[in-house]
Amino acid sequence: MTESDWKAVNALTAAGFSVYILDMPLSGINPPPTVHVPHLGTVSLTTHEHLAQLTGITQGSPIRYFIEPVIAVSNILESSGYETVYMVGLSGGGWTTTVAAAIDPRIAASYPVAGSTPLGARWTGPDLYTGDWEQFLPELYSIATYEDLYLLGAHGRRQIQILNERDDCCFADPRYPQWEAAVNDALEGTGEFRVLWDTTATKHEISDWAIEAILADMERMH
Repeated sequence: MTESDWKAVNALTAAGFSVYILDMPLSGINPPPTVHVPHLGTVSLTTHEHLAQLTGITQGSPIRYFIEPVIAVSNILESSGYETVYMVGLSGGGWTTTVAAAIDPRIAASYPVAGSTPLGARWTGPDLYTGDWEQFLPELYSIATYEDLYLLGAHGRRQIQILNERDDCCFADPRYPQWEAAVNDALEGTGEFRVLWDTTATKHEISDWAIEAILADMERMH
């Protein structure tokens, strides 16, 4: 959890929202595990790229370790009587937010921050940023492109993607918001997808401006 993550959590709780916090695989309360990989021996999985070694060993795709915890939280909230679920994530958490919202229709609105852009945009731009293993896994994006994921996450719901103009990590190319209209055209009024270009953020963060925008949208939906 970064400082800006905690600022977002504190702002949400101060506004009266209940907040569940999930750490990414191999970080926070999910320390790198030591596992036996038949073709490698006993290894410590310390990077997302290492998770690829679990393909064919673990049941299902290793992508499950990013998404299943989100589904479990949705299950808990549903069984506890919560009527509306929102999801916010930064960086890899933003990527997870995009994919989870595409899969789980119980997420009423999603707010991925500096988490992804379409592969065609990033591979042809000056950034040339691809990201961690899960960001460009062929087995996933041959099924659904990023544009498809945005469409699914917004269908019947809302998704607001926030990108930082001066991000010191990634996804800062000003061409990026150009897919907003295409996704909304494909939605045909069945949902809403927006891209917010954060000119206040000075690094890879959820800025104060972004927190205010997210809170305003959540409160508008009530």
